[in-house]
Amino acid sequence: IRRHPLSKAGKIGAYFFMGSTLLIGFGIPVLTMLRYFIDTYYIVLDIEMVYLVINTSSIALVTTVIIVLLSIFLVNFNRFTKRTWKVVFLRITTIGYAIPGAVIAVSVLLLFVGTDRTLYPVYSFFNPDTNRLVLTSSLLMLGFAYIIRFQTIGYNMVEASYARLGNTYTEASYTFGKGKLATLFQIDIP
Repeated sequence: IRRHPLSKAGKIGAYFFMGSTLLIGFGIPVLTMLRYFIDTYYIVLDIEMVYLVINTSSIALVTTVIIVLLSIFLVNFNRFTKRTWKVVFLRITTIGYAIPGAVIAVSVLLLFVGTDRTLYPVYSFFNPDTNRLVLTSSLLMLGFAYIIRFQTIGYNMVEASYARLGNTYTEASYTFGKGKLATLFQIDIP
């Protein structure tokens, strides 16, 4: 495909098309949200909103750290020996992004409700007035679903970083007598 210079009318048309696309797709929605915020900020913006933002950010930060650490472990798990069972295990582990979010939500909900039903005698032993769904109504369930959903993205990013780095530094570390754990923390992660 060769480039063809646009005429003056073609340039104006291209700028108009791109500008209107940007305005319709980005400008108008942002201006609408800004107007809604200005109209309702005194209702919404209070200390409870600050707590909600802090809770949401902390859950996202903790689960992101878990995803990165789990991804580093999984990439190192399959780095040098590509056995069939390891490949199958990794494909199952990183299938979360291919599954619709509603399916993951229902599956995690069923898993946690079943776990709560099994653990209810333990809950009631420590506190007779306890809620029947302790884990299901906790942030642990939300974090677990988030990790399942986005583990694939974390794994692919870490795997791409390792592929760019190559195996030479790791193999050199093994040659100098370092173990796998020392190599991981002293060579691979930094």
